[in-house]
Amino acid sequence: DKEIQASFSDALAAQPLPPVTFILYFLEGSDELTDESKTILPKIFQTIQSRGSTDIVISGHTDTVGTKEYNYKLALDRAQVTSKTMVANGADPANIPVTSHGEGNPLIKTADEVAEPKNRRVEITIR
Repeated sequence: DKEIQASFSDALAAQPLPPVTFILYFLEGSDELTDESKTILPKIFQTIQSRGSTDIVISGHTDTVGTKEYNYKLALDRAQVTSKTMVANGADPANIPVTSHGEGNPLIKTADEVAEPKNRRVEITIR
């Protein structure tokens, strides 16, 4: 570690901060945050501001209850509501791409039509 630090200290100091990811959870069939997730919002706003972030990615997800089309739209709605919240608190909308994974890419693999709270989420990655 000492050799690496001595040889590459300037390069190491110039590296960008590693990305930070937050996960917000939603009520079933809704774009409304859970009470617990609402308490995380101030930390997200602070992270964006302290980093001066210009790269914030928001990805919406759902559980497997409902059709794939419905879940794609619901996940997109969740991501868009989250983006609007970020913008209302100072983030530049030009820096926030919004995506929907629908019921694809679950945190917890389930059969179809299973209401899994951990899959009803938005992931926010701040670089």
